[in-house]
Amino acid sequence: MRTCIVEGCEEAHVARGYCQNHYRVFKRNGTPTPQRERKVYVATGGYLFRAINGETVYEHVTVAERALGRPLPPGAEIHHVNEDPADNRPENLVICPSHEYHMLLHQRMRAMRECGNADWRPCKVCGQHDDPALMGQVKRQFYHRSCIADASRERRANQRSQQ
Repeated sequence: MRTCIVEGCEEAHVARGYCQNHYRVFKRNGTPTPQRERKVYVATGGYLFRAINGETVYEHVTVAERALGRPLPPGAEIHHVNEDPADNRPENLVICPSHEYHMLLHQRMRAMRECGNADWRPCKVCGQHDDPALMGQVKRQFYHRSCIADASRERRANQRSQQ
């Protein structure tokens, strides 16, 4: 009969080398032995973190890694769908492969909230959202052609009046 691989435990093996009790703890905590009491702290911006065995770990990172089943890849960021940094339920977290992708999610959420269409972008001059196909673009900034023409006309008028 195989026994549990945890040192000092003589119970019968059930799964992954652990007895029934240690396997249950492993599924819940990611480790077969219970960890010390964990205190939750609030960081700047409302993110929760815990001091686990002397190491400070953001709770949303721990939850995402547990859901993923492995550590996060380098450069990955975690997005809170409801934008509440204290809500760390797995269904509220999205693992983004990069910072750029994370910012794209925020941009699309802002557009959806402000105009009802996640694909539309705000005009840099007037702030109104519109279809990017109907706008001009310079270095990731979108402009209504009429807004940029009005702004250019106004700038030229100001330059003439200052001379």
